[in-house]
Amino acid sequence: RLIQDTAEYVTWFQKTYGIPCDRFRLVPTGADDTIFMPATQVTREGDLFRIVYYGTFIPNHSVVTIIEAANLLKHENAICFELIGNGPEREKALKLTAQYGLTNIKFIEWLDKKDLIAHIGRAQVCLGAFGTTHQSLMTIQNKIYEAMAMRRPLISGDSPAVRETFVNGIEILLCKREDGASLAEAIMKLQQNPDLRERMAKNSYLRFKDEFGQAAIGQRYVKHLREIVG
Repeated sequence: RLIQDTAEYVTWFQKTYGIPCDRFRLVPTGADDTIFMPATQVTREGDLFRIVYYGTFIPNHSVVTIIEAANLLKHENAICFELIGNGPEREKALKLTAQYGLTNIKFIEWLDKKDLIAHIGRAQVCLGAFGTTHQSLMTIQNKIYEAMAMRRPLISGDSPAVRETFVNGIEILLCKREDGASLAEAIMKLQQNPDLRERMAKNSYLRFKDEFGQAAIGQRYVKHLREIVG
């Protein structure tokens, strides 16, 4: 028995290695809901509208797309970006930010879990992944589930794997991948629609509680193990 998190991965294994699809069972990665929990109160600094990304600076995530969006939104004084993490493309991101002369982006090194949770909890919007690598398109990144667990509205790049699980505009807002203009448009849509942000946060959190917390994932594993042992 083989376990994967999305049907897209299963199809890839079948096409690439000839492994029969019926050997696989699906278990989503989900998130640790003993750590990632809804923020009791979102603290805003004045009128700032905080956009938070966290993770590794790698092609899968395409942080450059976020910087391109920030450049397009640089005259929106209320909107600011926090990019948390490190990785091989961080230097490229820093250089592009300097090239554009952007002051609406704050780069933050890796944080311990407690501090990271605090930053996510203060976000008006969290960001997922925007790369076009095979891996990025086939999976649903942990940060997507974690934002949902914390009841934060979320924007991420469109992909079959994400659409297979979540409804665009209901539980998540999707934009074109590696397209700063599309991401900027999605950010403005949420910035201008607080009711939409609240509905998306509520809908995704309810889905998370039902299907993607540790207890729900554990039940899926148990089902598959019982199938094996009869």
